[in-house]
Amino acid sequence: VVDAIDSVAEKCRLINGCRQRGIAVVMSGGLGGRADPTMFREADITRVEGDGLTRRVRNTLRAEYGFPAGDNYPPKKRWGIPVVFSPEKPRFVPPRDADDGEAPAARKTCDTSYGTFCPAAGAQGFALAACAVRLIMEGSPAES
Repeated sequence: VVDAIDSVAEKCRLINGCRQRGIAVVMSGGLGGRADPTMFREADITRVEGDGLTRRVRNTLRAEYGFPAGDNYPPKKRWGIPVVFSPEKPRFVPPRDADDGEAPAARKTCDTSYGTFCPAAGAQGFALAACAVRLIMEGSPAES
């Protein structure tokens, strides 16, 4: 399964359901505010740093689904869930009429939250597909 869900709750439900059924899942990390398509990396969910979406998913999986807490950082035991993420720091590009480069604290709309840069989204999608194919060819972590 290739996950590209933005909702933490739904992403966690999918990951937990796949885990219970022994189905491999590849997770997409946060994309908003990332613009460099060459920065995407693959790492186990327990090893991802600098991605707020992945951090919230890990915390929810531990708190609500019984995934193991780390004994230190990084934890010794990996979860076997590959994540395609970018360590690039998200950047807010304000609308042309805004004065600064800070994301407003207002309700999230297209003008007040991080956007998605199409070349970065495409690069992340190709990396997700490559990871999924590799898992199929080599055997998934869920099968171990």
